[in-house]
Amino acid sequence: MNTDWLEEEGISSYGTLPPQNAEEKASSPKKIPELETLTIKSELSKHKIWELAYYQPYFDVDTQTVFSRLKSTVNMISDGSFFENKQPDMYVPFWTATTLIFLFAAISANSVSDTAVSQSAGAKLVSIASFMYSVAFLIPSIGYCYASHEGSSVSMIELVALYGYSLIPFLFAGIICIFSHYIVRWCAMIFGCAWASYFFYKWIPIQNDAVLESKKYAICGLASLGHILLVILANTYFF
Repeated sequence: MNTDWLEEEGISSYGTLPPQNAEEKASSPKKIPELETLTIKSELSKHKIWELAYYQPYFDVDTQTVFSRLKSTVNMISDGSFFENKQPDMYVPFWTATTLIFLFAAISANSVSDTAVSQSAGAKLVSIASFMYSVAFLIPSIGYCYASHEGSSVSMIELVALYGYSLIPFLFAGIICIFSHYIVRWCAMIFGCAWASYFFYKWIPIQNDAVLESKKYAICGLASLGHILLVILANTYFF
């Protein structure tokens, strides 16, 4: 039996023949994992969680990505994902918390006499640093434990990074507080708190995560609690 005409139509005795031209091959779907994610997972697998090298991939971020995320911190109208399906970074959150420590210490030093500064500057700096780093890590970690217990697939590093970015509004508030009256300081810090809380609420990664979406208000409330605590301590103790 002559089957040449079947092969010309793309049919053989064994079934439909696979596409032979380049256009048909290109149109066939292929799932290629993101190189960035695979590289980071490969790097993480080489080190233990208590080693500093374990966290190094989260600090390797290009300038364009940093500027894009900083822009999203100010631009609250844009939609989508804050991290744009890329790996969350800890570079900006770490330096935001560190800058706030020295900024608040400078405000505190400017608010007291020279004698008091020499006596309490070191202790105050340690207190501010302990509080800032604790809040920046513990608050989102508690939120992660709660969300993970409920069945959410969100990663802890994503919540920690997002919460670190939410502290950026306090940098603007802190600059206003340097040479301001205490009433202005309260107003500036409250505004920074509202901005930070709304930022976290807007960008919390609920896409394709029904569990996290259902627990959104609880986790955002926990984040706001950390922001409010920062406002109170800043105006009553740090400053």
